[in-house]
Amino acid sequence: MTLIAPESKNEDREPIPEDIYIAALYSFLDIGTQTSANPQYSDKRQVVLTWEIPSIMQVWQEDGPEEPAAISAFYNFSMFTSRTGAKSNLLKMVNGWRGKELSKDEAAKFTFDRLLGQWCQLQVMHHTKQSGDVIARVGGVMKLVKGMPHPQALHNPTIIWSINQLDPNKDLESQLPPVPEWQANMIRNSQEFQAMLQQQEQAGGRENHSADADEEFFV
Repeated sequence: MTLIAPESKNEDREPIPEDIYIAALYSFLDIGTQTSANPQYSDKRQVVLTWEIPSIMQVWQEDGPEEPAAISAFYNFSMFTSRTGAKSNLLKMVNGWRGKELSKDEAAKFTFDRLLGQWCQLQVMHHTKQSGDVIARVGGVMKLVKGMPHPQALHNPTIIWSINQLDPNKDLESQLPPVPEWQANMIRNSQEFQAMLQQQEQAGGRENHSADADEEFFV
């Protein structure tokens, strides 16, 4: 198994100040099943959602132009409601954004491409890590108040991608979406990607062994 440590998410940059912002979702990634670092918790299929905040401009690359700030949030890829009425965090987020609850049938059939490019009110909250570093997190997503102004266009192109799109018979790296490296590394570390990679490596080993056998035959 080949695991890659996710790169820094630009945590050396000042965190987005705590507030409620007008934001738009531009990226929805199904990053596959992530192995839990804590044995008390089971492995979970996860998604990463990324919003842009046009009211805050940041320089993302040295000598590059200012671009809207971006913030990502992780959710278990589930729209489940338990018998006791407890809802998954992803379902809670979608309900908050819509301003009304989805029924169980609606939640089961919900298509996430409907959220791409849509504007919302995004609450940003700060979290202090054990290291003492302060990072910005998504605290909540709410629908825009009727008539609330917002930009007419997004700065970033929209992208929706699923681990299910990977073809195990083709080069895996070339199929990764155009996303920040830390997000690509999470896809690479997924159980699905690792299984396909192992399958390809084993197939390559069998081909090499067969080629060696052919060479011996013709000596």
